Amino acid sequence: MTTRMTALQRVFMRLEQQDYPMDTMGIFVLEPGPCGPLDYDTVRAHLDQQVRAIPAFTRQQSHSLRGIAEERWMRTTAFDIHDHLASVSAPPPGDVRALRDLAVALSKTPLDRRRPLWKAWYVEGGADGTTALLLRVHLAVTERLGGMSVENALFTPAPRGVDRSMLPPPLEGDPYPTEVQMVARGVLELVGSGLATGRELAVVAGQQARHRLKVRGRAARRAQAAATLPGNRRAPKTLLDGAHRTPAKSLAVASLPRAEIAAITARCPGLTSTDVILAVVAGGVRAYLERYDHVPDRPLRTACPMFVPADAHGEDPFTVVLMSLPVDVADRAERVATIHRRNARRIRRYEGAKPGNRALVGVGDASHPTLVATLSSLMSTGAASLLPAWINLTVGVFRSSDEPLYFADAKVAHVYGRTLVLPPQRVFIHAALYDRWVEIGVTALRDLLREPGTLLAMMREELAAIGELAADGGLAAHLGA
Repeated sequence: MTTRMTALQRVFMRLEQQDYPMDTMGIFVLEPGPCGPLDYDTVRAHLDQQVRAIPAFTRQQSHSLRGIAEERWMRTTAFDIHDHLASVSAPPPGDVRALRDLAVALSKTPLDRRRPLWKAWYVEGGADGTTALLLRVHLAVTERLGGMSVENALFTPAPRGVDRSMLPPPLEGDPYPTEVQMVARGVLELVGSGLATGRELAVVAGQQARHRLKVRGRAARRAQAAATLPGNRRAPKTLLDGAHRTPAKSLAVASLPRAEIAAITARCPGLTSTDVILAVVAGGVRAYLERYDHVPDRPLRTACPMFVPADAHGEDPFTVVLMSLPVDVADRAERVATIHRRNARRIRRYEGAKPGNRALVGVGDASHPTLVATLSSLMSTGAASLLPAWINLTVGVFRSSDEPLYFADAKVAHVYGRTLVLPPQRVFIHAALYDRWVEIGVTALRDLLREPGTLLAMMREELAAIGELAADGGLAAHLGA
C-alpha cells in the first residue's frame, strides 16, 4: 500500500523551487578510525545497511500523469545505494571552510524526485586525516523523523565494525497504483483535507474571539500588548531581509564549547542553555547591524522552528513559534534577561501555536499545488522585498546527542549543517547541541550576507562577554532583580 504524505510534507513538496530546494544538509566530520580513515567501499556498505532499516530513506514519491493524488509515498524495490552516494575529494585546503563551500555547491538544485529524497557524499582527503559525510535530506523526509534525529537514525553511540560481505536486506515494494485509482483517491483526499482545514480555521477563529472578549478597554489592551510576544507587530526592515538579485547562498559554521555555556547557566539559576544561545545570537546580530549603523528601534521578529514527538493522533511533530529577538536592547544583561523571560513564554505558547500552524498548513495543503508554487515563486522575487517584513530571520536550537556518535568505527567529531533559505526566510541561524559543542551555523542569501563568518565571529565575542558578565555576578544580580 502506498502511504499518503502528511499535510506538512505535501506543503514542503509544493513550496520547492528550482533555485530554492526544500532540504537540509548535515556535514559530519569524521575522525580516523583505529585503522585510519574509512575507505569508500566500507562507507558504502555501512550506509546501505543503515538506510534500509529506515522506511523514509527507501521510499519515493508516486506520480500521476493527471497531476492529482501524486503526493504519496511508495516503497520501492529498485533502491540502489549507488544512486545516493558518491565519493569526492576535499577541496584544498581541506578544512571546515572548504567543506562548507562544497556543501553549498552540491545543493544548488532540488533532489531528484524519481528516487528517495536524499543524497550523500563521502569527502576524503581532509585536513589532519579527517574525512566527512555530507548528507542531504529533503524536509518531507526529516519532518517525520523529528529534525536532528536523522543522525541518531544513521549513526551509533559506539563504534561498530562493518562486514562488507554481508548482503543488505531485501526491500518490499508497493505495486504502482493505476491512474484511475490515484485520481479517485485524490478526489476523496482533497475533499477530506478541505473539511479538516475548515475545522482548524474554525478553532483558530474561536480562539481569537475568546481572546478579544478577555481584552476589554484600551488600558487592558495596552497591558496585554506589553505582556505578550510581538506576534502581530510589524517586523522592522533590516539589512538581513532586503532585496536580493540572485538565489546564491552563503554558509558559515563554527563550534562553541558547551562548557562555556554550562558555566554561565551554573552561575545564573533558572537560565537555560537555549536562553544563552539566543542571547549570543541577539548580541552577534546587534553587533553586525551596528557595523552598518542599522540597528532597529524594536525587536526583530524571529521564527523559531520546534520539533516534538508526534502525538497519538499522528500530528506533525513540527511547528513554528514567533519570538522577538531584542537586538534593540543595548544593555547586555538586560538583553539576556529579556530573552529569558520571552523564551519561557515561547515554550508556554507552543500548545497555543499548534492550531494556528495546523490551519496554515491545511490551507496550503487544500490549495492547488500550482497556486502554492506560484505564490512561493513570487515571494522569491526582488519585488517581494518591497512588502512589509513578516519575519527578519529564523533561529533554531536543536538537541542532537550529548555523547559522541560513530559512523562504523569512525568517531563523529563535529555535526555542522546547511539549512534552507526560502524567501521571506532569507537568513537561518541554527545551533545543534552535540557532544562537547554547540555547532552553530548561518545559512543566508549571499546578496544579504556575503560573509556570514563575520557574524559568527561576533557571536563568539558575545559568548565571551556574557561569560565575563556571569563570572563577576552582574548577570545573576540582574536576573534576580
